[in-house]
Amino acid sequence: SIFNGGTGRPHISKEIIKAVTSQFDLPEVPILFQPRRLGDVRCSLLDMAKFEKAYGLRCHTTLTEGLKKYAEQESSTVAV
Repeated sequence: SIFNGGTGRPHISKEIIKAVTSQFDLPEVPILFQPRRLGDVRCSLLDMAKFEKAYGLRCHTTLTEGLKKYAEQESSTVAV
């Protein structure tokens, strides 16, 4: 099955970009804000209900903690 990954709280794109660039020591990227276009989604929240139903767990990991754990796991699986 495929599950949404989330933290249990909403984040704006700017927060996510900042957290990812910080965690992975990436250069800052310019963020260009444009007027909304017809049909653009105003807000999108990931629904964690499928994961909670399947595993009986609710996520309590913050965005920063989750990125850190992901980075640690990925660095441990990289072949040397």
